[in-house]
Amino acid sequence: EHPVRTLVLMVMVVLFGVSYSIAGNIRAKVLGKYSGIITTVLNSITYVAVYFPVLWVRRRRGLVSAEQTAWTYSWRSPYAGCGESLWSRAGGWKYMFLGGLCDCVSQVLLFTSQAYVSLVAQVILHQMNVIYTAVWSITLLGSRYILLEVAGMSLSALGGAVTIISEPAGSSSPLHLAIFALSAAPPSLVLKELMFRRWAADARRGACGVGHTAPLDIWCVSSAAALFQLVWVIPVVALAAGREKEESETVTGFLLGAWDCLRDAPGSGCTGAWQSYAIYICFDILANVFIYMLMREGSALLAFVTLKVNVPLTAVLGLIRWPVVGAARLNAAEVCSLLMVCAGAALFFSGTLKRESLAGRVGASAAFPPSSRPEGSAGAAWAARPPK
Repeated sequence: EHPVRTLVLMVMVVLFGVSYSIAGNIRAKVLGKYSGIITTVLNSITYVAVYFPVLWVRRRRGLVSAEQTAWTYSWRSPYAGCGESLWSRAGGWKYMFLGGLCDCVSQVLLFTSQAYVSLVAQVILHQMNVIYTAVWSITLLGSRYILLEVAGMSLSALGGAVTIISEPAGSSSPLHLAIFALSAAPPSLVLKELMFRRWAADARRGACGVGHTAPLDIWCVSSAAALFQLVWVIPVVALAAGREKEESETVTGFLLGAWDCLRDAPGSGCTGAWQSYAIYICFDILANVFIYMLMREGSALLAFVTLKVNVPLTAVLGLIRWPVVGAARLNAAEVCSLLMVCAGAALFFSGTLKRESLAGRVGASAAFPPSSRPEGSAGAAWAARPPK
């Protein structure tokens, strides 16, 4: 309906998405070994400070119903029936109690390894999140996939494996490459989709027989995820600090060192730490806001295609000499891996569209894993979104 507005949003997603990737790499290099601790803690605080005011404004404007916020944050779901288990009676927050933990673990793994992985390798390994999402969708959502989607996942996995195996010596640490690849493994995205589905089921049933058909607002989910990420950040960060610290150093000493680094204290070895984080988090939030606006204005498919533009563009712009990180080097193996994971992601998503268009007309034997149950919708739409 508004092609110019949609085009502007697509440009903003690409602009801030690429800026987020490059700024994040600079921030990781500046913070060094403290990157995982500092970034995870500050992100947890920032997300709560941003998402809850947005939810409050949308609630005041009538864009989010009282039923949705009550279902999200009530200890007991307003739609809970008698005789249900404790888990079934709990509100929607239960999914983000686990989702917040997954987000926290994912960010610690990502930001701890990021400084030791080349920008090109980061771009390639990020595309493997479609594999993790698919596996968790099968496990938690009962989703099933056609051969085209399985081929796409296999191609992405092969591209990621080529990156880890063929990365030049000294360019990236093999251990940190593996940690970076595993950072997308926690099922936070699928738990979010599970929360959307549960709301849809509960809302259709309704209280006193009165159903609600509006889909759960994304800011209910985002705010709940941010809240529980903040709850989990202290124990997760303490464990991460215990792993990252020197053998002769205490956890408290490591955390104090991270604080000194953030404030550029003399002798900390950090310069421009809080400035690099401030730039990074601004791009992070703006990128996610514009992705949400594009999905609302256009579609999940349009957002997916737009995000795929970021992949080669980030790799190309990474070849420019940037402050702190310098210029990335792109070898033949990385070009091959980049093409493989992009093709695999595109193949997977096109297979998802084909399967959904054939829903109800394809037999159970056409999908993987085989099942006699009715096929559920895939969680692939979440795979289009960038990790936090």
